[in-house]
Amino acid sequence: PRPTMDVQRDFPQMVRDLTGFLDNGIDEGHPLSGISAYPGGKKESAPEVWLLGSSDYSARLAAEMGLPFSFADFFGNTSEYGPQVTDIYRNGFKPSLYLDEPIVNVGLQVICAPTEEEARFVGSSRSLNKVISRLGLSTMGLIPPEEAINWPLDEHARAYMEHETRSYIEGDPDQVREGVLTASERYQTGDIGIVSNCYHFNQRIQSYALVAEYLIGSSSVKESAAISD
Repeated sequence: PRPTMDVQRDFPQMVRDLTGFLDNGIDEGHPLSGISAYPGGKKESAPEVWLLGSSDYSARLAAEMGLPFSFADFFGNTSEYGPQVTDIYRNGFKPSLYLDEPIVNVGLQVICAPTEEEARFVGSSRSLNKVISRLGLSTMGLIPPEEAINWPLDEHARAYMEHETRSYIEGDPDQVREGVLTASERYQTGDIGIVSNCYHFNQRIQSYALVAEYLIGSSSVKESAAISD
């Protein structure tokens, strides 16, 4: 979450309430005590609770609560300090009912296509959306790459787009494999999530399929890499 005053005040308790519902750990004096959030009473069947964030706020909270942490590198402008954030989480981690040791996942923005040229074409929708939404130029969401690739941007907007998307990974299978493995090494984790923001659904499927074919079978990430959308 973004570290606003409201979030800083309320979010930690919201996470405690959620985990309390899942493991029947709500204190008797709590206003929500006695509410059953799901059938049965075996916490082994409850889903894992992760904290996702792009700053040290969520990292510190996950460490304090002994929860797994996922770093949102897919935002595109976070890779320079991302490893520092995950180190803060690891160094501050306190064992809990949920984990004995810290677990780090990193979510990457990836578009894979048969050729680098095609990947950049497909990725133009996502990259343009990044700049127009941040600069308030439009609220139209993703537009087709057939239009995005030639969208008129002034020098300032184009420089902003290149800066904000510099950690995006796109290219042919070999380029993507190298980029993902490099990120895995930088973050010291093999637990990788993939986000492929494509306008056309078939292009998204193609991207995930190529990642699965050329990367998931790699011995260095086979055991822990994951694809998620």
